[in-house]
Amino acid sequence: MHHFKFPIPHRKLALIGILMIQVMWIQPIHGADTSDKSPSVYSTWKQSGSLFVLTTPEGADLPASASLDGFPLLVRLDRDSIDFQQARPNGEDVRFSLPNGETNEKGAIRPRSPDLLLDAWQAAYNFNHHRITRGHSPARSGEELLHRLANSLNFDEIRWGVTGLGSAWLYSGFAAFRLVTVFLESMPSQNFFTELEFTAEAKGANLWVVLPDDDSVFDGVEKREGISCVSPLQTYLDLKDQPERSKDAAAELRERYLNWDFHAE
Repeated sequence: MHHFKFPIPHRKLALIGILMIQVMWIQPIHGADTSDKSPSVYSTWKQSGSLFVLTTPEGADLPASASLDGFPLLVRLDRDSIDFQQARPNGEDVRFSLPNGETNEKGAIRPRSPDLLLDAWQAAYNFNHHRITRGHSPARSGEELLHRLANSLNFDEIRWGVTGLGSAWLYSGFAAFRLVTVFLESMPSQNFFTELEFTAEAKGANLWVVLPDDDSVFDGVEKREGISCVSPLQTYLDLKDQPERSKDAAAELRERYLNWDFHAE
């Protein structure tokens, strides 16, 4: 089991996957230099918490010789339990360090198995936690609907990103699809639905309009063929609860984009 101590601005930390942690509310003493990321400055912070990455049989059950490079560890803060007004923008007052105050040359903390962690992350993920409006919009194909959707949203100021089958197709070309799923930062105007000739109905739906329960779904959004797509990782998670050839699309996406370097020392 690896043990990391870190200052972080509140009482609770929600982490996707096999990591289950709870920390005390943490905030630096007034006047502390939060621009200094060296371990020694942490002594000026009022409180600290502990993050436990379980690699024992109770967690990932990894061999002692296993080693992983380049896998991003997501630490997700829960807006329901955190007063973000007390934290600095863009995570400026969040620090991570090893228990003895040492960090590696990149300041990175890495789990040892990408596959086990990603499997656990996907198993814990529940797409239905988001607010989903299912309906139908006339289109000859999913690709046509994607471009109609983009034409309706590209000039809007709200953040958005296609996910699921449509996003997987834009990243990998796999496979033909009917259902288009889009995350929207906020509910668009009625003109959006009118332009798409959208009818809200679950049966036969080919368009899911989704308001996320956490804005982190927009992390890593990028343009593909002029269409905003969520990251390959977010796409992979969302495919879990998609119909059609979602399992095949997820496998293809994982092979191309989520295949981290794993080796044993």
